[in-house]
Amino acid sequence: MNYAAIAALGLALGLAGAATAADQCFRTQDMKSHKIVDDHTLYVGVGARDVYRFEMKGACLAAADNTDPLVIETVADRGTVCTALDLNLSISRGGMTSPCITERIVKLTPEEVAAIPKGLRP
Repeated sequence: MNYAAIAALGLALGLAGAATAADQCFRTQDMKSHKIVDDHTLYVGVGARDVYRFEMKGACLAAADNTDPLVIETVADRGTVCTALDLNLSISRGGMTSPCITERIVKLTPEEVAAIPKGLRP
Protein backbone atom coordinates (compact mmCIF):
# COMPACT_ATOMS: atom_id res chain seq x y z
CA MET A 1 0.00 0.00 0.00
CA ASN A 2 1.36 3.40 -0.97
CA TYR A 3 0.90 5.48 2.19
CA ALA A 4 2.35 8.62 0.61
CA ALA A 5 -0.29 8.53 -2.14
CA ILE A 6 -3.07 7.98 0.40
CA ALA A 7 -1.78 10.87 2.53
CA ALA A 8 -1.58 13.15 -0.52
CA LEU A 9 -5.14 12.21 -1.51
CA GLY A 10 -6.38 12.93 2.01
CA LEU A 11 -4.64 16.30 2.01
CA ALA A 12 -6.12 17.17 -1.38
CA LEU A 13 -9.61 16.21 -0.24
CA GLY A 14 -9.16 18.22 2.95
CA LEU A 15 -8.05 21.29 1.01
CA ALA A 16 -10.97 20.93 -1.40
CA GLY A 17 -13.34 20.86 1.58
CA ALA A 18 -11.65 23.92 3.06
CA ALA A 19 -12.08 25.82 -0.21
CA THR A 20 -15.77 24.95 -0.24
CA ALA A 21 -16.16 26.20 3.34
CA ALA A 22 -14.32 29.44 2.49
CA ASP A 23 -16.67 30.00 -0.46
CA GLN A 24 -19.54 29.98 2.05
CA CYS A 25 -18.18 33.06 3.87
CA PHE A 26 -19.27 36.65 3.30
CA ARG A 27 -18.69 40.06 4.86
CA THR A 28 -21.64 41.67 6.62
CA GLN A 29 -20.93 44.96 4.81
CA ASP A 30 -21.79 43.13 1.55
CA MET A 31 -25.32 42.27 2.73
CA LYS A 32 -27.69 44.25 0.50
CA SER A 33 -31.29 43.17 1.12
CA HIS A 34 -33.45 40.48 2.67
CA LYS A 35 -36.79 38.76 2.14
CA ILE A 36 -38.72 36.81 4.74
CA VAL A 37 -39.81 33.47 3.30
CA ASP A 38 -41.70 32.13 6.34
CA ASP A 39 -41.55 32.14 10.15
CA HIS A 40 -38.19 30.30 10.11
CA THR A 41 -36.50 31.29 6.83
CA LEU A 42 -34.86 34.42 5.49
CA TYR A 43 -33.16 35.04 2.14
CA VAL A 44 -30.31 37.55 2.22
CA GLY A 45 -28.78 39.13 -0.87
CA VAL A 46 -25.01 39.49 -0.62
CA GLY A 47 -22.92 41.39 -3.14
CA ALA A 48 -24.12 41.58 -6.72
CA ARG A 49 -25.54 38.07 -7.19
CA ASP A 50 -25.18 35.83 -4.15
CA VAL A 51 -28.14 34.75 -2.03
CA TYR A 52 -27.92 33.02 1.33
CA ARG A 53 -30.71 31.17 3.12
CA PHE A 54 -30.79 31.78 6.87
CA GLU A 55 -32.67 29.07 8.76
CA MET A 56 -33.88 30.05 12.23
CA LYS A 57 -34.32 27.74 15.17
CA GLY A 58 -37.61 29.31 16.29
CA ALA A 59 -40.38 31.31 14.65
CA CYS A 60 -38.72 34.67 15.33
CA LEU A 61 -39.75 35.98 11.89
CA ALA A 62 -43.48 35.38 12.49
CA ALA A 63 -44.34 39.01 13.29
CA ALA A 64 -41.72 40.58 11.01
CA ASP A 65 -42.06 41.88 7.48
CA ASN A 66 -39.60 42.65 4.72
CA THR A 67 -39.34 46.34 5.63
CA ASP A 68 -38.11 45.58 9.15
CA PRO A 69 -34.34 46.11 9.35
CA LEU A 70 -31.99 43.33 10.32
CA VAL A 71 -29.64 43.96 13.23
CA ILE A 72 -26.43 42.04 12.65
CA GLU A 73 -23.55 41.65 15.09
CA THR A 74 -20.64 39.40 14.26
CA VAL A 75 -18.81 37.42 16.89
CA ALA A 76 -15.61 39.18 17.96
CA ASP A 77 -16.48 42.05 15.56
CA ARG A 78 -14.75 40.28 12.66
CA GLY A 79 -17.33 41.34 10.11
CA THR A 80 -17.09 37.97 8.39
CA VAL A 81 -19.77 35.27 8.51
CA CYS A 82 -18.97 31.65 7.60
CA THR A 83 -21.41 29.76 9.85
CA ALA A 84 -24.47 30.52 11.95
CA LEU A 85 -22.20 30.73 15.01
CA ASP A 86 -20.46 33.79 13.54
CA LEU A 87 -23.34 36.22 14.02
CA ASN A 88 -26.13 37.40 16.23
CA LEU A 89 -29.22 38.32 14.23
CA SER A 90 -32.21 40.34 15.41
CA ILE A 91 -35.19 41.94 13.71
CA SER A 92 -35.97 45.55 14.58
CA ARG A 93 -39.69 46.26 14.60
CA GLY A 94 -41.43 49.31 16.03
CA GLY A 95 -38.47 50.33 18.17
CA MET A 96 -38.11 46.85 19.68
CA THR A 97 -35.51 44.27 18.74
CA SER A 98 -36.40 40.57 18.56
CA PRO A 99 -33.42 38.21 18.64
CA CYS A 100 -33.28 35.17 16.39
CA ILE A 101 -31.25 32.02 16.83
CA THR A 102 -29.77 31.25 13.43
CA GLU A 103 -29.43 27.49 13.00
CA ARG A 104 -27.91 27.34 9.49
CA ILE A 105 -26.69 29.64 6.76
CA VAL A 106 -26.53 28.17 3.27
CA LYS A 107 -25.18 29.83 0.14
CA LEU A 108 -27.58 29.06 -2.69
CA THR A 109 -26.36 27.81 -6.05
CA PRO A 110 -27.12 29.92 -9.15
CA GLU A 111 -29.81 27.37 -10.05
CA GLU A 112 -31.43 27.67 -6.62
CA VAL A 113 -31.35 31.48 -6.88
CA ALA A 114 -33.00 31.33 -10.31
CA ALA A 115 -35.76 29.10 -8.86
CA ILE A 116 -36.74 31.65 -6.17
CA PRO A 117 -40.08 33.27 -7.05
CA LYS A 118 -39.63 36.95 -7.97
CA GLY A 119 -41.53 38.15 -4.91
CA LEU A 120 -39.11 36.35 -2.60
CA ARG A 121 -35.83 37.40 -4.24
CA PRO A 122 -33.77 39.70 -2.03
